[in-house]
This record gives sequence, structure tokens and C-alpha cells, in this order.
Amino acid sequence: MNQKPLLIDLRGAGEISLYGKNLPMPNKKARTILSMLALAPKFSLTRSLIKSRLWGDRSDTQAAASLRQALTTLRKYLTDISDILTITQEYVGLDAELVQIQLPLAQQTLLPGIDIKDQGFEDWLRQERANHELNPPDTVANEDRRAGFQLNDSIDNRHSSLIKIGILPCLTAAQTQQSTVVGDVVSDIIAQELRNFGIAETYDYRHNIITTENGSAQTPQGVDFFLQIAIHVADEFYVISCKFFDSLDNKQLWNGFCKTKMNAGYLESDDFRLFVNEIMDVTLFIFSSPGFTSQHIKRSSSKLALAAINEILKGRHGNLKQAEIFLDQAYSNNNNSVYLGWKTHIAAYQIGERLVDNPEEHRKQLREVVANAEEQGRFNPVTLALIAHTHSFVFHDYAKATEIYDRMFQLNPMQAICFDLSAVTNVYINNKELAYQQSQLALKLGRFSPYRYCIDTTCTMASAINKRYEESVRHGERATSKQPTFTAALRFLTAAKSLSGDIEGAEESYRKLTQLEPDFSLSSLQDKNYPVAGTGETANLLKAGLSKLRLPEIS
Repeated sequence: MNQKPLLIDLRGAGEISLYGKNLPMPNKKARTILSMLALAPKFSLTRSLIKSRLWGDRSDTQAAASLRQALTTLRKYLTDISDILTITQEYVGLDAELVQIQLPLAQQTLLPGIDIKDQGFEDWLRQERANHELNPPDTVANEDRRAGFQLNDSIDNRHSSLIKIGILPCLTAAQTQQSTVVGDVVSDIIAQELRNFGIAETYDYRHNIITTENGSAQTPQGVDFFLQIAIHVADEFYVISCKFFDSLDNKQLWNGFCKTKMNAGYLESDDFRLFVNEIMDVTLFIFSSPGFTSQHIKRSSSKLALAAINEILKGRHGNLKQAEIFLDQAYSNNNNSVYLGWKTHIAAYQIGERLVDNPEEHRKQLREVVANAEEQGRFNPVTLALIAHTHSFVFHDYAKATEIYDRMFQLNPMQAICFDLSAVTNVYINNKELAYQQSQLALKLGRFSPYRYCIDTTCTMASAINKRYEESVRHGERATSKQPTFTAALRFLTAAKSLSGDIEGAEESYRKLTQLEPDFSLSSLQDKNYPVAGTGETANLLKAGLSKLRLPEIS
């Protein structure tokens, strides 16, 4: 088994070792953050959740300052492997590929030496210790955890009999930090109880990175159901709602709620505990219903497709070959045209990101898949959107793409991806106003979508051709923060920064682009085979932006 550089030992106070050498960390709360991340569903926690657990007795401003100081300490101690720690405005995470976890054995106490006097942390630790006692790790499970839980066939088979539930981001009416924290805590508790009950495995979808509670990649089979918590505040009460959706057809299977006082003891209230038990009873009913087993083949196809889409949305970090295999398997079980549509999307992405050696051969193989998808997906707007984009970007057949989008809109599409891909084509044909309108609608509809970085990229393009350069930069920064290696976003972000007058920022984005495409230069845009679609205006926009830069590579 390959050893990882960072070892977090949960048998004491969360001590850490780096490359086999003990690394003393006197800052207790910084060390505690690592322990919390080690036990988090995917080695990742929201900043708000960490603040509520470690600095719950302070104001938000004070808690935020203390968290920043602790994270600075962590960065200092982990400088030798700086990539291991991811810190954004929303969450803090560890790279599972670089972390080993040493769990205490059965009958041993989890984190016995830790001493943090905060009610939120004490509640969390009590819950984690209870879970450790209820689910003591066996030797195999402990080794899996230490290794970052690298999935393989044997591990997958071990969990194949369990129902798989995906935990979706919490919905809050006011989007306040307090409501978000409560929603995350409730989601964590319910997920934990589902695992304790022994009937389900839970997977965290709350940060658009689909992982298991062990921090590993989503299992190939995907999930059976989704669960989503919503928090509303009414007078002095939390109204906590829970919904179950079927991953097969997004049908709502159950919706329930409870009302509990807004105080420190809301999680211990009888109303909340009764609610959690009701959820457990509902899951037993749903999972034992005849409908669950009668749709086994279709459900299997749905889960395979979901796993494939997850890989696709990871971009160049995803396993696109495996995604194609999943889609082929899904299609063989259930001839759903959208599976073919996503296959064309993979090909378009690989060509656009210059990940294939022979784009022309790729295009030849693609034509038959596109034709089959169009024939079978006449009444599926998502299929039509995916293949219209392929006609537009891959084959540069904008008339055909526009005709397919017209048919798509006659079906009254509801999904953000439909408006997003249509906006992209309108960028290519310089239909400026419509491109902007559709991109903004896609953004409104898809703001919580794991596809969001693609929508932000489209908004970058649409804003740029409308000479809204500062707006374009904002969208581009958001897209690249979510997916730093998406060259389509980097190209237009570079041009938008340049045209807005931020030459220094444009040069920095250009350097990031050339790290991914070392041979990229202004002259690349003169090459008809370079993957920038459009009637000429999109290339001209990029040229105009790049020509202002002061880099020898493009002079």
C-alpha cells in the first residue's frame, strides 16, 4: 500500500506526521481543524461550520479572524506539501490522495487527548465518539481510511447491497450564515444516522464534488436517492424540512418537516429527535417498496450515467474514458438518447481542450453517435442541446445547430444546460444580445448546479462580445476558481482582462493558460484547426485582447 505524506493520528490529540517525522503543532485549534477534516464526509468542511464548532461563543467577525489565523498556521506547517490544503471563501479541505488517517481501534476512545472548550466542538466530538463506538473500524476499514479510501472492485462489492443516498446542498430562504450552519449540521446528523442504521451509504454532493463520507471518489454505481434539507426561520423557531428524490426520474418521494426552538439545545429537542426517527422510518418504507426493485435495470442505468456525468464535470481531472464506458453500459441497459448526448459532449470537450492527438478521426467517429442521438432524442431537450452544441463547436455547422435549438425550445426546456449551450452557439454566430440574455437565464437557473463553472464560462464569453468587460472578468474569475484548468474560460478571461485595461491580470491569466497549452500564442488563432469556434468574431475578440499583452510569446 502506498504511504501518503501526511499522517493524522486520531488516537491522541490529533498529532500529525509529515513524511514519517513528527510535526509538533502547538496551536491546538489549528491541529483540531485537521482532525475535524480527517473525520469529515469528504475531508472537507465549510468555513461556517468550523467557526460554529471552534469559536461558537464569539461574534462572526472575531470567529472569522481566529479561523484565518489558524489556517495561516496550518499553511505554515504544511509548506512542504502546500497542495494538500485547499482554502476557499466557502470551505477548507484536504487532498485525500496525500492523507493517511490512523483511527483508534474498537474499544478505544477517539481523540482522547483533545481539549477544546467550546460547546459546538464538544457536541461534535460526542457525536463522533458515539459513531466510533457504534461502528468500530475493522482492520480492512482502518487501512482503507489510512490510504484515502482508494476504491476498487472489492470495496465496491462490499457496499453494493447498501442503498446509496446523495446529500444535496441545504436550501435556506434568507441565505444567512446561521441558517447555512444549521442546515449543514442537520444534514451531517441525518447522514450519520442513516449510516448508523445500517441501511444506507451516504455521499456528499454539497460542494459540487461528489465523494463518499470517507473522502473518496463517487462509487461507479452512483446513488439511488437524493436527500435535501431546507431551513426556514419563523419567529423564534427553526423550521427544518427534509425531502427525498429518486435519482432515476427526480420524482419527490417524501417531504416532512419539524419546528424547534432557536436555542443551543435545538438538536436535543424531542421534536428534532422525533423528526430524525421519522426520516429513518421513511427510508425503510421507500427502500422496501416494490417500485425500488422492479426498476432495477433502469435504476442501474441512471446511476451509471450519474457517475459518468460526475467524471465529465471534473474536466481534465476526470476519468473521461471511464465516463464513456459508463455511458455505453447505461445505454445498453436503457436506450436513453441523453446517454448518447453526453458521449458527444465528452468528444467536444476533448477536442476543445486539445486532449486528443487526432481531432479529425474523433470527428468521424462522432458523426454516427450524433445522428443516433438526434433520431432517438427528438423529444428530449437535454439531448437536443448536447448534440446541437456538438454541431456548433465540433463541426462548425451553425445553421444545423440553430435549427436543433429551435426544436429544443419548442419542447419548453426547463434546465439551465439547455439555455447555456444555446447561448454558446449565439456567441459563435455573434448574436450578441440573445447570447447575453440566455447566458444570464442559465446562470439564474443553474446557480446551484455542478455544471456552474461551464455556465460562468458562457457568461464570460457573452459579456465579452457585448463589451461588458468588467462583468466578463467577474464571471471568468468565478469559472476558473471552480475549474482552474478549463482553458476555454482562461482564454476569454485573459482577453476580457486585457480589454478592460487590466494588463497585469491578463498576463497572469495568460501564463496559467500556457501552463496547460505551452504552444498557445496569438498565431494559434490563425490556425483553422485551433479549437475556437465561431464565425470569426470570437477569434477576433481573443486576438484583440491578446495583442495588447506585453509577453514575448505573443508579440
